[in-house]
Amino acid sequence: MDLTYFLAQFFGLMFIILSVAMFLNKSTMLQVFNDFGNNKVVLFITGFLTLILGLAMVLSHNLWSDGTLAFVITLLGWLTLLKGIIFLFLPKGGYEKIYKGLYIGKNYYLITTFLLILGVLLAYFGFA
Repeated sequence: MDLTYFLAQFFGLMFIILSVAMFLNKSTMLQVFNDFGNNKVVLFITGFLTLILGLAMVLSHNLWSDGTLAFVITLLGWLTLLKGIIFLFLPKGGYEKIYKGLYIGKNYYLITTFLLILGVLLAYFGFA
């Protein structure tokens, strides 16, 4: 269970820092999200690193029934693994379809607020 708390702390702090950066730099972040799919090298490296992180999490923390926090961390691990796989196998133009489908520009503050709340909750329960 110590790994559960470590990962909650890790993801909690990461989501808090990311969401604050997103709140403070909206135009830059939207430009990054918009340009991300145009660079195949960056897309591949991001997919590969995300795949590594996701595999490490799934292999080390696959606890579906050890409580709510463990469930959330396990779900994050599987979602991270899935994201890595998707990025590695995206066809040309696939990222743009996902980006447009999520309406990131229109839902920017909703997504950012969700990340902040998730980060605060994970950090709170991770450090508690």
